[in-house]
Amino acid sequence: MKIFKKKKILSIFHDAGGANIGLNYIKKKNLKSKFYCKGPAYNIFKKIFPNKENVKNFTYSIRKCDFVITGTSSNNKTELKAIDYCKKKRIFCVSFLDHWVNYKNRFILNDKLILPNLLISSDKYSYRTCKRTFKKVKIFQLKNYYEIDKVNKIKKMRQGNNLLYFLEPINNKLEFFALKKFFRKLERFDKFNQTIILRLHPSEKKTKYHNILKKYKKFKITLDVNSPIENLIASAKYIFGLESNALVLSSKVNKKVFTILPLYNRNFRLPFKKIKNINTLENLSHEKSH
Repeated sequence: MKIFKKKKILSIFHDAGGANIGLNYIKKKNLKSKFYCKGPAYNIFKKIFPNKENVKNFTYSIRKCDFVITGTSSNNKTELKAIDYCKKKRIFCVSFLDHWVNYKNRFILNDKLILPNLLISSDKYSYRTCKRTFKKVKIFQLKNYYEIDKVNKIKKMRQGNNLLYFLEPINNKLEFFALKKFFRKLERFDKFNQTIILRLHPSEKKTKYHNILKKYKKFKITLDVNSPIENLIASAKYIFGLESNALVLSSKVNKKVFTILPLYNRNFRLPFKKIKNINTLENLSHEKSH
């Protein structure tokens, strides 16, 4: 993409989704950038660019560059404050979008809509949503090299028969309701001996689910924190969650994927027909993986 060439770039990321897409794009295209990564994005940054320095002050670094790349976050405002600062300093800013819902709220700062000069989506669904939501901002669709890499790796792995659940922070009431519904569904099928992997979201603490999991000791539960996502997806046959990016990735390698969000909750619905609602789950077979 020509606009990235020969620029003094600063890349700013906080949440994992945008960092995965944005940082992998930067690496693939060999862009010369400095970095300001915080929160879950910091570990992703160090894994992809282990020898790169993480700058300490993004406002000072923005003044030294002529182009800024950011992710977007659901709750954290780091990237949004950077976008706002760029607009005040008239520095061109590009934001990578990493999901398919709740776009407008990601750009609200102090009750004002703060948009970058350019939005980048990673597939046709994201692009269409962007076009409907933001009428006055340029939008490009670029390849999602993070997803491409993960799909290729998963397809080469031995496929397992576990049950996998991707935890994520939306709001505690909804998250715990969904987890209880998941276990109630499994009780119908007497799946007490099959391994159930609960994958913790990068921004969550391990203690968050301790109390609720005490109620389900009859299940063989593993709480996973650090395993590579491609290993987890390959190890599972049935995959559950709410609206995680990982559900979409799982559907693209032909796993049986289910969301536990209520059917009436259209605000969080992922636009992928392969992702079914858990209410449609009729049985869990004992087929052996090959």
